[in-house]
Amino acid sequence: MRKKHLFIFLQIMVMISLIASLIGNNTNAANLRDSDMDQLVRGISHKSGTIIEWSLYTRETIDLSEKDQFIHNLKSQFPEWVWTVSSSNDKDNVTARLEHDHFLETIKVVTMEKDGGPAYLSYEMTGETWNSRISRKSGEILQSRIDRLFKGNMLVFSCIKGVFNEDDGNLTNDLLRFFQAEEKEALKEKGFYSISAYSSLFSQSISLTEQKMNLQLGLRKNRTGRTSFVIGTPILTNEY
Repeated sequence: MRKKHLFIFLQIMVMISLIASLIGNNTNAANLRDSDMDQLVRGISHKSGTIIEWSLYTRETIDLSEKDQFIHNLKSQFPEWVWTVSSSNDKDNVTARLEHDHFLETIKVVTMEKDGGPAYLSYEMTGETWNSRISRKSGEILQSRIDRLFKGNMLVFSCIKGVFNEDDGNLTNDLLRFFQAEEKEALKEKGFYSISAYSSLFSQSISLTEQKMNLQLGLRKNRTGRTSFVIGTPILTNEY
């Protein structure tokens, strides 16, 4: 009887070990999943594009009924950052910046000068170079900042500005095909394309004009034959 109980016990332990192993493998696979920015960079590299600037951005509307206390608390959380105050276009801006070797972090509190106007808190990370090391480090920092700065699940806007040195006439279609994206809306003029699309490759999406989308491209051909681009997910937050 004791042998039978021991055999059953060993079977249970083996099953637990297998389950733990499977969970661990799934967790590792999730951690190794490419970020949305990685997906964008891969598409740009596929067409031999050059990155000029990348950015990760998010923001949230906030209650600033106790503005001085709110700013004081932020400065206490991030004492090593450089803080400045400025006013422009009827807005008051409180800005904090922290420079790293390959990217810059910016926290900004924006309020309208008129009392009772809207206010928001934003976070942005910008850089000029992207590689696996920066991808890993920026991902860790981004999640840490979101956890400390914001209350809920945040929509993160990934954006890249750059240039394609050559355009064989199929650039736009090739990019959509690479991202496995379906075009939803488009403005196509001579030398300029603005396209909204949806792709299952990206982790976030929004609905505009009753259509689900998560990829935007702006392409402008200049006189030298090069094509400047801005590409982002789920939508572009930059002018182009």
